[in-house]
Amino acid sequence: MDPEYRAYILPPYLIDESRRLLDEGKFTYWRDDTHWNGYGISKAAEVVYEAVD
Repeated sequence: MDPEYRAYILPPYLIDESRRLLDEGKFTYWRDDTHWNGYGISKAAEVVYEAVD
């Protein structure tokens, strides 16, 4: 792997966020497919931002 590129393992963060949101009836994925919705995108962006900042 090129040292200029990094990979971030996001599922653990998305799972934690999904568990937190479930109590509010919210989800990180669209309920009818596997794509992230706004909550999932926001969490992924937060994790990546903190990692590269």
